[in-house]
Amino acid sequence: MNGEEKQEKEMMKLFWGMIEGAMERPELYPDRLTVIALSDAIKAKLFAPRRLQLIEALQVKPAASISELAARLGRPIASVSRDIRILQAYGLVELRQEGRSKVPVLIPTHIVIPLSQIPSKATAVSASA
Repeated sequence: MNGEEKQEKEMMKLFWGMIEGAMERPELYPDRLTVIALSDAIKAKLFAPRRLQLIEALQVKPAASISELAARLGRPIASVSRDIRILQAYGLVELRQEGRSKVPVLIPTHIVIPLSQIPSKATAVSASA
């Protein structure tokens, strides 16, 4: 068995363990599970430190708008907006229209990524349901 096959087997073992856990204690798990199987290069771009910062900020305190989130993080609105759209494309964040503002909302999910492939500065993040 080569390294890639071994890694795939370990990922499936983790995935099935989560499913078994959800069957035994469903109240501990969100309604949605996202398994991301992307190339290392795409994962490094998707889970760049700035995007992980956005996910964590939304997890800690919901934002009233993209501009409020950008101000809280001390980042330009345009770059926060771009990063939110990327996270939205992968089903991690939802944009809700409220009046003239777009409100970024973290979608309750567990993200499963083989640990050996997470960019070195990344942290494990999951939203609570």
